Amino acid sequence: MKTLVFLFFIPFLGWSQSIILISKDKNQEIKNWVHRVDSNFVTVECYGLPNDSLAFYISRAKGIIMGGGEDIHPHFYGKTHELNQCGRIDSYRDSMEYQLLTLAYRNRIPTLGICRGMQWLNVAHGGSLFTDLPSNFPSKINHSQLGKREVHLVKRRTKNSALFEAMGVKQVMVNSSHHQAIHRLSQNFTAVGESPDGVIEAIEWKDLEDWFALGIQWHPERLYNDQSNQLLFLFLKELQKK
Repeated sequence: MKTLVFLFFIPFLGWSQSIILISKDKNQEIKNWVHRVDSNFVTVECYGLPNDSLAFYISRAKGIIMGGGEDIHPHFYGKTHELNQCGRIDSYRDSMEYQLLTLAYRNRIPTLGICRGMQWLNVAHGGSLFTDLPSNFPSKINHSQLGKREVHLVKRRTKNSALFEAMGVKQVMVNSSHHQAIHRLSQNFTAVGESPDGVIEAIEWKDLEDWFALGIQWHPERLYNDQSNQLLFLFLKELQKK
């Protein structure tokens, strides 16, 4: 009888803990990254959740991480005519993440955008994207290199940056697996990091006291270095204030 009571309460153990929503998490890389830095957080992947479940988790979430993945449909940023330059598009994911970001902003839930996630932060607040960097922004840097190794620099672009202060560096070597990037930056964000060719690689909400929202173009969850851990620690520390 005691065993049955114990098993009954297992599903409810997480509600007393801090919950981080992850939009989509291929191979659970973001979940594992979070738990490498702080195992006390409960992570919930949003992809596939029905709307009522998504609303339920958002009402309890301490933070949101927008992961990488497919291209955002260009109709969201006024370039439907360039659809042929896009790769794979997931309309369900686009719709789900737009809803997720709308609620994140409305409820001022701290949000971290990774790769596609950073692009979504920009698009959701009026910015636009290059639909294909090789076609729209030729460069000597190959930004689409799958894998975990660092392939190019990202340099600090502004004097004040919570992100770079947390990492403790003025420039950082990053991995790079994207063919799209920010074109027109949303007026609500500041570009705080860029690659040597001028591609925007890191953004911050202009007033982090109003809404703590950061975006990075690379994949720190795939890098085992101190800068990636400090970047995440900055985000998790903000969640602990809520």
